[in-house]
Amino acid sequence: MANDVVFLGENDVLLKIACPAKEEHAGKTSVEQWYHADNCGKKMILNCDGHMRCTAAHRYPMINWRFSCSQHPGKYVAADFHSYTHALAVSMSYLSEGQSITWFTTLAKNLGTQYGRK
Repeated sequence: MANDVVFLGENDVLLKIACPAKEEHAGKTSVEQWYHADNCGKKMILNCDGHMRCTAAHRYPMINWRFSCSQHPGKYVAADFHSYTHALAVSMSYLSEGQSITWFTTLAKNLGTQYGRK
């Protein structure tokens, strides 16, 4: 399926989620592959340690990234904890059972740490 989560090793997946921009898409469920703008254009990768990077290795914690999609082109909006967890939950349905639980719980814990949650 086109929306299947693609694992790149044990800890990395290609970033295919609904737009997590805070307050831009309440309840949005369409999943898309994300690309690094910033004159890079490379596919984005999400690691269960809570960091995102492009395939050109620009790597930062999830809390530091901003998102722009077709619903708000050119407007880069931060994602809060709730909007990230919604976008990630939508993507969970595309993970295979063997990968989903451990990978997602590790990611949720690390993302929570970035947002000061225990």
